Amino acid sequence: MTGDDLTLVKEFLVDQKIDILITRAFKEYGGYTITVGSVSSEKSKQVEFKGNKFNIEYGEFSSFLAECNMYLNEALKYCANETQKKMLR
Repeated sequence: MTGDDLTLVKEFLVDQKIDILITRAFKEYGGYTITVGSVSSEKSKQVEFKGNKFNIEYGEFSSFLAECNMYLNEALKYCANETQKKMLR
């Protein structure tokens, strides 16, 4: 991807209120694909932005994130105080 592509993708993510830190972007023939790391595997959606087609796919790394969340919830049992619990939550 070129610098212009990256700028466009960033503008798109800001417009869609998607945190850039949990995404990967791929330039494909006819548009861009944005994968979003999340536990939720919402349906993918297609959005047109500034004359470009964007395909957003949710649920990347969902199995790993779900397992991580499970262990973080398990760790709540061993917190020494409320501050530690708040940090884990």
